[in-house]
Amino acid sequence: MKRYNSHIHTEVSPDCFESGASLAQAALSAGFDGISITDHCAGSNYISYNSYDLAKNTVKTAKDLQKEYEGRLEVFKGIELEEMFWSPDYVQRIVDSFDFDIVLASVHKVSKCPTRAYFSRIDFSKFSAEDIRTYAGWYLDDVYQT
Repeated sequence: MKRYNSHIHTEVSPDCFESGASLAQAALSAGFDGISITDHCAGSNYISYNSYDLAKNTVKTAKDLQKEYEGRLEVFKGIELEEMFWSPDYVQRIVDSFDFDIVLASVHKVSKCPTRAYFSRIDFSKFSAEDIRTYAGWYLDDVYQT
């Protein structure tokens, strides 16, 4: 059986501090057959986050790694698009502009949440059961929209 990691962020993403090269080497050392570089594109602020340039850098990193690790590790060009429903035209421009092998869709911030906070940073222990059901419904609505 082959082993792949199809959700890898590099230092281009705000939640990783490793280079693509160090992650590729770690994957190879751990016995993986391939990886997908899928840096974040933030949906709530695609333009101010400069997601187009981020996507360009991500594709370049993946292409460089494809050459460097040819025959040893498969490297796929990808992107993780967050909250695509907030800027559908801009998202479409990004998708159409690059030859991605994989596009991940994600929801990290719920659109109906008044603070638009990352749900991983919300203290749900302070929510009532009804508030949690409401929030979960909002989240699922956003996933469906995505």
